[in-house]
Amino acid sequence: MQCFFIYAILYIIGDKMEIVDNKCPTCGSSIEFDISTQNWKCKHCRNSFTIEDMKKVKHNTKKSLNELLCPTCNAILLTNENDISTKCIYCRNNVIINKTSDKVPIPDKIIPFRIGKKETKKIITEYLEDKQFLPKDFSINKYINDIQGIYIPFWLYKNKYKVSVRKNYMRHDKAEVEFENIPFDANKHLNNKVTSSLEPFDYKELIKFNSAYLSGFMAQKYDVDESSGRKDVKDRCTSTIEMLFKDANSKYYEPQIELIQETLIEEKAYYALLPIWLLNFKYNNNEYLIAINGQTGKITASLPVDETKLSKQKLKIMFITFIISILIFIFLRWMGWI
Repeated sequence: MQCFFIYAILYIIGDKMEIVDNKCPTCGSSIEFDISTQNWKCKHCRNSFTIEDMKKVKHNTKKSLNELLCPTCNAILLTNENDISTKCIYCRNNVIINKTSDKVPIPDKIIPFRIGKKETKKIITEYLEDKQFLPKDFSINKYINDIQGIYIPFWLYKNKYKVSVRKNYMRHDKAEVEFENIPFDANKHLNNKVTSSLEPFDYKELIKFNSAYLSGFMAQKYDVDESSGRKDVKDRCTSTIEMLFKDANSKYYEPQIELIQETLIEEKAYYALLPIWLLNFKYNNNEYLIAINGQTGKITASLPVDETKLSKQKLKIMFITFIISILIFIFLRWMGWI
């Protein structure tokens, strides 16, 4: 019996997870990830190191992540072990890290930041240039320095299906359809509409997790369990499979293909951290958010609106629509059609 394979995404993630210390191999000072070079730089001795350099040095410090619960909004934040204090990126509450935990779930994969803070500021500034309904007294320069990079938790699913198909209404074959890196947002604090509007990420850049990539950034621990996304992911896979066979059946050629049944034969989920720049700010007692994909630069934003400007624009559109309607009516009367 003939079989055929359809691959939604070809990149396969693997390798055993490893965590290295994020201290300078030369002087032992704290070291930060440099987005422009994708290496680590020490501000103290000014040396630069690759991930392989970092792996060669073994310090006698505890290899773990700090887990911190924000007392204001209950977000669970992750930082590397050298951080002493931080600020919650969601509610801006000052929080203190006072202990590490051996039970912190370690992510499987991570996509490092590709876009730095300077470039992110430029993206925001250019994005706001043509926003004509912003209030006159609003200036992003007052807030833009507060932008912060954070790794958002996602579940990435790998689902494999065995599909029964019928050709020419008689002959039955089987197909295997495989999907990889299907994302499901694993945090409750950032609206799913925000994260979905920043997709897609390039999952070819997924690498095995290393705590050194958190240097200079914040991360959030997942607060949505892996099982919560299974139904949504299955529904998406089923819809895609049906669409694939519908498209295959839409051409004017034989054989005609009919989908009979799909059966899930393999299901895996990976815990991954994906890079996002976030800017939360308050204007006239209202909260607003600008988010940028830290890998691709795609941006989404909720912004303040000048209601007076908006009302004038609506009136202008209504007036133009009214004039056009009158002209059309006059033309139709002149032609004798009404």
